[in-house]
Amino acid sequence: MKLTSYIIPAIVAAMLATPAWANNKQESSSSIIQQQAKMDKVEVLEDAVQALEKTNLALHQLEQGQKKDALDTLALVTGKLELLIAQYPDLALAPVDVQMIVQDYAGDEKSVKAIRKEARKLLADGQLQQARHLIKGVASEIVVRTVNLPLATYPDAIKAIVPLIQADKIIEAKAALQHSLSTVVVLDDIIPLPVLRAQTALAVAEGLAKKEHSDKDNKALQELFQEARAQLKWAQTLGYGDKDSFEPFYDAMDAIEKAIHQGKDQQGLFDNLKNRIERLLKGSEA
Repeated sequence: MKLTSYIIPAIVAAMLATPAWANNKQESSSSIIQQQAKMDKVEVLEDAVQALEKTNLALHQLEQGQKKDALDTLALVTGKLELLIAQYPDLALAPVDVQMIVQDYAGDEKSVKAIRKEARKLLADGQLQQARHLIKGVASEIVVRTVNLPLATYPDAIKAIVPLIQADKIIEAKAALQHSLSTVVVLDDIIPLPVLRAQTALAVAEGLAKKEHSDKDNKALQELFQEARAQLKWAQTLGYGDKDSFEPFYDAMDAIEKAIHQGKDQQGLFDNLKNRIERLLKGSEA
């Protein structure tokens, strides 16, 4: 079976571009690429894609009065689904599409606080929709959205439509097809951009910390840690975690800077911090 990989476009790398403080651009780019490689490779099952496309086609054929063509098309759909189930017996959701949505709020902490205050007022007044529209743009994140066919229910739903068509119950068959198409499952994987940027800054700092330090290098290290802290604080402001959640990250960076200043080995400290950020990006730790 052919599998298609959808890769997040290079525009993301541009959005995550390291600021002027990063001297080692190659290492910074490498950090971004490594993160992208973990989050952007989604295998889209071609048979599932074709099953969904053919379902849409069958609906169109019924609307055009092409009963026999619709039956033939649904037979193809059933065959594709049976093949999927045979090859992936434990697969509950079959990916048919993956999209990337990037949102990067350009405001500051003051504007976020003002929006939050107004949203609370609207919610207190029962103005749910106004509050929703007010806060929907206050995010800085990459959303990797995967659309899936539910293999536990979709095949049986398609099979149940065939007798309706054979009995000339076309209106019921069309309604059942439309319902089947509406059962696709949409899953969102959210990656906060400020956390990703902090990760990039720390990756550059780690590489720089391994070398002998000149005064220029020490200044660059200080700026890198300042940037990482600023990005994590911005993530906190945007609600990707609270103060207590992010405090261990700040403590870990303090410990690394202290070890660098004292000339001690920092690798274990860096590894611990990197693991924390990885868990944060995966959503298992705020």
